[in-house]
Amino acid sequence: MMDFLYDLCGKPFGWIMRLIYDWVDNYAFAILLFTIFTKLILFPISYKQQKNSARMQRVNPKMEKLRQKYKDDPKKMQEEQMKLYAEENINPMASCLPMFLQLFFLYGVFDVVYRPLYHILRISKQGIEALKTVAAPMFEGVNYFNSRPELYILQAVKDNPAAFEGAEGVTPEMLEKISEFNNKLFGIIDLGSIPKTIFAEGTVWN
Repeated sequence: MMDFLYDLCGKPFGWIMRLIYDWVDNYAFAILLFTIFTKLILFPISYKQQKNSARMQRVNPKMEKLRQKYKDDPKKMQEEQMKLYAEENINPMASCLPMFLQLFFLYGVFDVVYRPLYHILRISKQGIEALKTVAAPMFEGVNYFNSRPELYILQAVKDNPAAFEGAEGVTPEMLEKISEFNNKLFGIIDLGSIPKTIFAEGTVWN
């Protein structure tokens, strides 16, 4: 279910990210521009949500009076509450749409960031599975390989493309795309690198 949700949300965002990446030829700047773009799209909705929240705060004293007045009559309380909302131009459901859109955005961004080979480089799922088969022994025992394989594949191909050459289902075009993928910010910070935390000397956990 989660894979379906990520895929559903990721496809439209992946298409947009691909267009932006083709324009700027840098994954880091593509993410930055994509974030600005989505913030601008969400701004009118977020602004309405904030206005609605401010109105809700303003009528809280009136709501409290209604609760006290009709505490023994829930049905009448609900009627008066809806009447008050109408008088104050308040939509009690106004926060639902922004929350849904933010959730959709969050899942979409995660999917695009974790799957750059599929969304940005347009490598087929079959090709990614072939790359995964070669990369799996290199990251045996790594906790997050199965959940974020494309980031590990990206790192492995850039570090040692020869290890993937000639493998079944892996084409030179795929390796060339990955090797040329510009995923560094200012040429220094590698957005495709796997975070590592050192807990003890000589021990690295992924």
